[in-house]
Amino acid sequence: MKPKILAIDDEPMMRTILTSTFKEVYDVVAVGSGEKALEWLEENLPDLVICDIQMQPMDGYAFLDIFRNRPYTENTPIIMLSGVEEKKERVKCYRKKAQDFLSKPFNKDELFELISKNLDPIYYKHRKEVNPAPSVKKKILVIDDDPTMRMILVKFLSVKYIVEAKGDGQAALEWLERNPIDLVICDIQMKPMNGYDFITVFRNRGYSKHTPVIMLSGEEKTKERVRCYQLRAQDFLTKPFNPEELEELINKNLKPVNCARKW
Repeated sequence: MKPKILAIDDEPMMRTILTSTFKEVYDVVAVGSGEKALEWLEENLPDLVICDIQMQPMDGYAFLDIFRNRPYTENTPIIMLSGVEEKKERVKCYRKKAQDFLSKPFNKDELFELISKNLDPIYYKHRKEVNPAPSVKKKILVIDDDPTMRMILVKFLSVKYIVEAKGDGQAALEWLERNPIDLVICDIQMKPMNGYDFITVFRNRGYSKHTPVIMLSGEEKTKERVRCYQLRAQDFLTKPFNPEELEELINKNLKPVNCARKW
């Protein structure tokens, strides 16, 4: 059975694009407003939702608030779309527990990879634990060949986390042989082992198969983001980055996850 996707957008052309692009892989239901989406949800449960932000009278943020406060959709993955590319919008979406954010016009390959990432095998469960575990600092590994960037990341992250920093992918892999980690932040443009080569090796090690990885890049290129998702990175961030956005990506990735299927 095809996974069911609910697409919400007040632009008829965008609804047509979403349904026609993915109809061979997914069962896509498209509606033109948040109100209609909520009506549909009274009798249906999607595997994933794609929702535009700029809608009237109920915008995407208002829909997301209601969607997350319903017990049967509190953990359902949702990708937010926006015609406005602003970092503050992405941060707001993450704080409201959306899994991903994509600017319009979007690259179809990138949206496909975001859908695939959230459906198979991991999506993020935003839930309150009844008996939360004692507070223990999570461990983050930073990999970047720029000493200044390593210093910035270590200083910023050390307030909340235990941080280890390495200057190249090979040194990071050697360190990982002896040390467990909760999350990795890795630059792409490094030598001799770049970020793509690092994550390829990292993902092929059984004990780091599902460890969250956030990739950093000094270049804003769609093909780079797509490749990162294809290599099973959880997120991608362009340098110079917004510290609030990085913080929200880390929060999102350190939440409990549901392993739906094995890679």
